[in-house]
Amino acid sequence: MEVRPIRPPEQRPAAALVYEVTRGVRPNEDELTAFLDQARALGTDLAQQAVAAAPDGRIVGCAAYFPMPDRTATATLPLCAAGFDRAEVQVQLLRTLRTRAAQDGLLMLQVFCEEDDAKALDILKHSDFQELAVMLFMERTISPADRNITLDKRIRWIPYGEERHDEFVRVVKESYSGTLDCPALGEIRDVNLTLQGYRRRGEFDPSLWLLAEMEDEPVACLLPVHHPEENSTEVAYVAVVPSHRGKGLGRKAMEKGLSEVALRSPESTVTLAVDETNIPAVNIYRGLDFTVTERKCVYFSLLATA
Repeated sequence: MEVRPIRPPEQRPAAALVYEVTRGVRPNEDELTAFLDQARALGTDLAQQAVAAAPDGRIVGCAAYFPMPDRTATATLPLCAAGFDRAEVQVQLLRTLRTRAAQDGLLMLQVFCEEDDAKALDILKHSDFQELAVMLFMERTISPADRNITLDKRIRWIPYGEERHDEFVRVVKESYSGTLDCPALGEIRDVNLTLQGYRRRGEFDPSLWLLAEMEDEPVACLLPVHHPEENSTEVAYVAVVPSHRGKGLGRKAMEKGLSEVALRSPESTVTLAVDETNIPAVNIYRGLDFTVTERKCVYFSLLATA
């Protein structure tokens, strides 16, 4: 068994393996071509994979990662053909993927998995990944009442523009200090790259990115992105500077965001993800009628020394 970075001629066999393992049936050539076309349309780089090759050359395992502008990436759990689904093969695949990602200049890989998937959790721990957080994925439906939310008149809401970029950066950077939302990431976050990543997560509308000012001082910001294909808006990040925490600004920012979405997309949904240990934020979202739709463990591996 050889585990290594993928070679160009192996992209179709690797894709066929992913198709078969995830869908339970081996694809014909037309189905495989459509599957590959769909992957490329979503921005998947098929070269960013690790594969396991049997002695006869067959691709019997693979894992991949999907990089973001902030030099982080989400990796898949390894997929293996029947008879090759062994822990040591999956660990080798993830370690090979880490090495490849580090060579590509990435800073971190993250993997999502189910809380009760004991096998996956054990494989991640043996592949030099550590637990980052349990994330709650939450959503709510926009209602007509959201158009009429009473907003705090003391707050001036300013839409994003290049002339305001540095103020958004400063507020987001300050919000990392003492954050309860994935605090382990604080040291590797580059705010400019992170904002680029948020902009590319969906359809970027600068009028929806809002900076909150109180007494001419930037104190918070809200960063949503629209997903028109799903008729939803994702709240990528809510930032409140430490000096103004505990004053209800997080809720006020969300209320402003809901009112703006209601004016633009009155029959849509709003989604977000939050670290379950960030109790103040979770309580805000529950108080605004968000409900949990999914829970996922997130494991991460820093690559600076990989």
